Amino acid sequence: MTEPRRSQPLKELGDRLAKARTRQGLNGNAEPAVGQSRSSLGWAFRIGVDLVSALVVGVGIGWFLDRTFETSPLFLVLFFFLGSAAGALNVWRLVERMGMVSGTPPSDPSETKAVPGPGDDRGSAGRD
Repeated sequence: MTEPRRSQPLKELGDRLAKARTRQGLNGNAEPAVGQSRSSLGWAFRIGVDLVSALVVGVGIGWFLDRTFETSPLFLVLFFFLGSAAGALNVWRLVERMGMVSGTPPSDPSETKAVPGPGDDRGSAGRD
């Protein structure tokens, strides 16, 4: 049908917010734009939260299963290691996405270069 009428101050506020988001590079999402980087403290906090949250969830599941099945430390130890592995995997993915791992990050396919294989003749034109 018809769009509800917005008062003039609300329309101006929406326009100013859209301009500010564009200037900051957010464009409606919470992640910074590709060209912008987070602060080091922000990355460290995110890595710490990822590690601790995975450990807390793993230990919580293990503790719950031990209390339910009365198998004292069995599930707690098992899920501690599973939680720590999940936390390490989360941190690895985050660091890889930041581009701190050697090689090109998977989020930027434009920088990948095809390496010719042993039977590939594409690079040999003009060598004869």
